[in-house]
Amino acid sequence: MQANILQPFCTGCHGGASPLAGLSWEVGQYTAIVTNQRMSTEIPAMREVNPGNPDASYMIWKITGNPDISGVRMPATGIPLSQTMIDVLTQWVRDGAPLGTPADATSGGTTVPPTVPPTVPPTVPPGGGTTTPSAIVPTWYGVQANILQRFCTQCHGGTSPLAGLSWEVGQYATIVTNGRMSTEIPTMREVQTGNPDASYVMWKLRGQGPAGQAIVGQRMPATGIPLDPALIDVMARWIDSGAPLGIPADATSGGTSVPTFPVGSWMYVWTESLQVCTLCHSRTPSSPRCGRDFSCPPKGVVLTADNYNGVVDGEEVRPGRPDNSELWERVTDNDPDDRMPFGMPPLSQRQLDIIFNWISNGAPLCPAGEVCP
Repeated sequence: MQANILQPFCTGCHGGASPLAGLSWEVGQYTAIVTNQRMSTEIPAMREVNPGNPDASYMIWKITGNPDISGVRMPATGIPLSQTMIDVLTQWVRDGAPLGTPADATSGGTTVPPTVPPTVPPTVPPGGGTTTPSAIVPTWYGVQANILQRFCTQCHGGTSPLAGLSWEVGQYATIVTNGRMSTEIPTMREVQTGNPDASYVMWKLRGQGPAGQAIVGQRMPATGIPLDPALIDVMARWIDSGAPLGIPADATSGGTSVPTFPVGSWMYVWTESLQVCTLCHSRTPSSPRCGRDFSCPPKGVVLTADNYNGVVDGEEVRPGRPDNSELWERVTDNDPDDRMPFGMPPLSQRQLDIIFNWISNGAPLCPAGEVCP
């Protein structure tokens, strides 16, 4: 099980000296995980592996995408394990999670276990779409939509981002304005405005510093497939120009021809229409007006990508009833002092149509018959 499933698909992120989220699934962790009953960091009341009970094992929840998990389904590449592999892991837990013998490692017939999980090519983001690097406007909105969302925030996003580091759109003030420091090399900022060579994010994307300095942990993205050098250059140009915020329209500058998420899904709606709202409506708002002109998030409303259940609660969004949904009322209000996004141009008709159609169709997390990352 370790050699045939965990090593090929999990330990690329959850291994080494600095495993993501502090959780290693390497072969030497059996005692910590099984014998000593390691608890989940996302749902602390649950064991990661509860011998004899797959339904009470958080690891099984994560690989099957149980709706009650925190963060993203594993593996974080967005490509689920095959059902056969899930069945093997489930049976292992059901049988009491036995250690077995070293010879079991060869039982899967793999003589050289792959070190990189299968994924899409680096120029094709998970879920589809195409990117023209030369067309990306090098601003926060440009790199966020065209690079970070596609290759980074599957792990570094949500309520429990791996390594505690979120790269979601609402993190601009934390990362850039407030100069968030690296957790691996604490003397370095992740983004040193005006200086890509002194920015740890560039070291991680390139796999080393400008003079060959070693990074801590592994090169990012953790899939093991580096970013297209042209996309890395866009990140460098953004930092070199002072890491500007830019405007929301920059998000469309990369030339995406196919939506990253299925049309009509929550993530499609959020990416296409609601992303700008997280400047204020997030747990760590990045609007410079927050705390000066108004408190954030306004009225406690969080419109981040990971808060689907908090948004579709019958008040902010009432499935099937745009006319009775607070979200729809606020983005269409005729009074600019009340209309959202506050203090910014109104949403385009296309963005409004996306929201209206989504709510009218029941505000689904994922439309019936679609597969959502």
